Amino acid sequence: MAQCLGPLIKWPSKEKIKKRMPLSFRRKYPNTRVIIDATKFYVQRPRNPTAQSKTWSNYKSKNTFKTLVGITPHGAFSFTSDLWTGNISDRSITERSGFIDLIEKGDHVMADRGFLIKDLLFSKGATLKICHRLPDHVNMEKEDVLRQRRLRNQNP
Repeated sequence: MAQCLGPLIKWPSKEKIKKRMPLSFRRKYPNTRVIIDATKFYVQRPRNPTAQSKTWSNYKSKNTFKTLVGITPHGAFSFTSDLWTGNISDRSITERSGFIDLIEKGDHVMADRGFLIKDLLFSKGATLKICHRLPDHVNMEKEDVLRQRRLRNQNP
């Protein structure tokens, strides 16, 4: 995935992120650099027992591949890792993918509670912010939607 999408995905500067950050997000999480999650892809169960065990995800109870993705607060992809077998932990993929190398002092990284990476970020002078699921009915405020449209039109 990283090989195909890599040229299209850029790690933006802090300035670009702040400029495009939705106002409602900026009020609550002004130092957020990236929101990360491990995305799983279901695969057909391999015939080889070793391959089966490597791709098995206890969490999903299926054979999977996994990639670490990062998005900016305004919703653009800013990071994607190589594909890993489904049995890799979120911490391991974060350590081995090169993601931590991109983090700068003062950055806040949002992730769900499964990402046990607080110490990795602390070593870079960054902070882990655990995000909680929002109810399905929560939407962006009207001024944020309009602001994002204006920014998209200014910067094609």
